[in-house]
Amino acid sequence: MSRTKEPWVYQEIAPDDKDWGACEIQGEVDFVATMVLGVDNARRIVACVNACAGIQIEHLEEVQGEFGKAFLDAKERAVNYKQQRDELFKALKGIQDTMGFDWLLPEFDEARNAIAKVESAK
Repeated sequence: MSRTKEPWVYQEIAPDDKDWGACEIQGEVDFVATMVLGVDNARRIVACVNACAGIQIEHLEEVQGEFGKAFLDAKERAVNYKQQRDELFKALKGIQDTMGFDWLLPEFDEARNAIAKVESAK
């Protein structure tokens, strides 16, 4: 049996007993779960599945315990590094915009090359 394609979504359904909440989860084409108890559980399931889109099941099964924690820590560091890079790039561009012709001096070759590299990657 093949798995259901992303993106998944959830929708609250009206239960007969109003003391508990229920949701159904639907994939791109078909229903995945007809009843999940609690909106928070449904949101978590859908968020996890959509976040893992494109990752092979075998790789996901490996992400457990200490390895999983290390993987998530590395991902968090990567997000922080990207944010720092973006902030530094913005600051460097600001310096470039205020320096005028002095920016063309050979001392700034490395900075100009770094800006060009980041801009070409966008």
